[in-house]
Amino acid sequence: MGSEDRKVREKQFEKAKSTFEARKALLAEKGLDEKAQTKDAVLKNLKAGVKKARERIAAMTAAEAHVQEMAKKNTKAKKDKKKPKGAGAQKKQKPKKK
Repeated sequence: MGSEDRKVREKQFEKAKSTFEARKALLAEKGLDEKAQTKDAVLKNLKAGVKKARERIAAMTAAEAHVQEMAKKNTKAKKDKKKPKGAGAQKKQKPKKK
């Protein structure tokens, strides 16, 4: 079950990142170079988990920015509705066709 709380998502990201780093350190300790480490299936899976967690946080940030932008537009629209229309602001009527 997914969480919409930023703190939980950041904890998930930190956990995934620490697990990834631990696995990478273990492989380095075993004597595997970078090229051999990229072939490790477990490391690939952990890297994908880090990427997904990062994307989730980025999506939350984008959604929050969108909500703030829409709130700003709504307040502006409400202010525009409250302004009284002047004489020049009325619609121009089209001449009738004969």
